[in-house]
Amino acid sequence: MKCRYCGGEIQLEDLVCPYCGRPNEEAQQHARDMRRYQREFQKTKMDVTEKAGHASKRAVQIAAIVFLIAAIVVNIFLQANCYNISYAIERSRAKKNIPAHLQQMDRYLSEEDYAGFAAYCQAKHLSMSDKTFDPYYATYRTAVSYRTAVMQMMELVHHMSYTTVDRMTKYLTEDIQNFYENLDPEQYSYYDYFDDENTQKHLANMKTHMEAMFVAYLGMTPEEAAGMETLSRAGQAALIERGTAQYEEGEESNEK
Repeated sequence: MKCRYCGGEIQLEDLVCPYCGRPNEEAQQHARDMRRYQREFQKTKMDVTEKAGHASKRAVQIAAIVFLIAAIVVNIFLQANCYNISYAIERSRAKKNIPAHLQQMDRYLSEEDYAGFAAYCQAKHLSMSDKTFDPYYATYRTAVSYRTAVMQMMELVHHMSYTTVDRMTKYLTEDIQNFYENLDPEQYSYYDYFDDENTQKHLANMKTHMEAMFVAYLGMTPEEAAGMETLSRAGQAALIERGTAQYEEGEESNEK
């Protein structure tokens, strides 16, 4: 599964994202479900033991074994499907409120708040496989990678002690390269709305915003920022690494 804040790959058991340090709400809900299950398990176990008090010792042992096997099976099922069950519930809720969701999505887009747009769609579990959202698919997909890259740049500016500049540079490079890959028309050859005027406007806006951040936070010239899209992956990585070097000095000062 992916972190709803930075898009990094995380496990259901991770209480916080190892990349951005923000809480994993799915993990916290899972932990609460497990605690509730443990309480119910103990209560049921006591009830079984009490009711079987007058039965033979052998019958109690058999009942306990059967109960424990059933409990293990239920626990395995919950562990494997907790996220899927939660996701299914959220998707069902989303389908009941499509007009409201579309209105909110359009508001984010009209304000050119693409990071907010991506965060909203992810938080509400809006599935872009639903036909209703087809016109938003290319914008959404690019906005997710845009948001992740923006958040990585903000992490550089407000550097936290739990990670290093080298590590952030690695993930920022991957996020920026992913952003440019999502601008590639080849990614959307099977979709009807990529060439739509609104979609192209939003993709161009995101590209412009991203280039402005390269200038502001990575020290690129406007010409270098504008040329990032056409560079090889190695060329992109070199410019990004050059830009993040300035933050290593701050990291060294914090260590002292």
